[in-house]
Amino acid sequence: MILDYGSKIGVIACSNGRQASRMAEYKALYKKLEDKYGISVVEAKTIYASGNSIFSGTPNERAHELHNLYGNKDIQAIFDISGGDVANQILPFLDFEWIRKHEKPFIGYSDLTTILNSIYTLTDMPGVLFHLGSDSLVEFERYFIKGEKVVLKGDFMSLDNSLSGILIGGNIRCFLKLAGTPYMPDFHHKILLLEAQSGDVSKIATFIAQYEQLGAFSRCKGLILGQFTEAEEKGIRPQIDTLFKEIGEKYQLPIFKTNQIGHAPHSIAVPIGREISIKN
Repeated sequence: MILDYGSKIGVIACSNGRQASRMAEYKALYKKLEDKYGISVVEAKTIYASGNSIFSGTPNERAHELHNLYGNKDIQAIFDISGGDVANQILPFLDFEWIRKHEKPFIGYSDLTTILNSIYTLTDMPGVLFHLGSDSLVEFERYFIKGEKVVLKGDFMSLDNSLSGILIGGNIRCFLKLAGTPYMPDFHHKILLLEAQSGDVSKIATFIAQYEQLGAFSRCKGLILGQFTEAEEKGIRPQIDTLFKEIGEKYQLPIFKTNQIGHAPHSIAVPIGREISIKN
């Protein structure tokens, strides 16, 4: 998608509320967007955590504020600047028909994996896995201003050299919150993207086991593995790659590994709920 000069974007925190001490940081970000791209920001009322809590509002209040951003005809896209644990609290309060009727992209990462995939499942509307911040403006410009095509760089861990299909998933832990709910996408013929900020070998192994028990690997078309930040910092990423290689061999799945998707500032924007193609 392309945001033109003079566009308006909505900003919200559907997961953990942002600390009030970061207010100046966000104001500086908004000023950069205005000065460099002519983009103005409409803030939801549910951005900052209130009092000693982690919440920017009740689940219903956060959902209501998201509805307001969708209903605002001047807003071209909605960026969620939060992350953490509690985004899935708002799912029962979302009016997906309202969201479908006021179609615009929802953009977020990490815990917002839950909302991105829920919107795709119930409305067939794509979203974008990306975190807007002062340190990610280079990638913001490439995808949202210049409209550059997503080109993933990396290597296949399998013997394959191409992979194409509709992309679902995101954060390996947060996506599992949708298991057993009507918000989980159908894995059939999809490409499953998995990345993680936290998680040692044992935690990632349990996540992989749950995906297998959900039938994800027997039904999906292939895997894209992004950054596994904690594992990489601890030097144990090869052990995690081995776990996935075993899954790939068991289910004859193409597996593509890239360091472009995850929690690092250089992470690129990728569409959730739309076709993506990879060729080596």
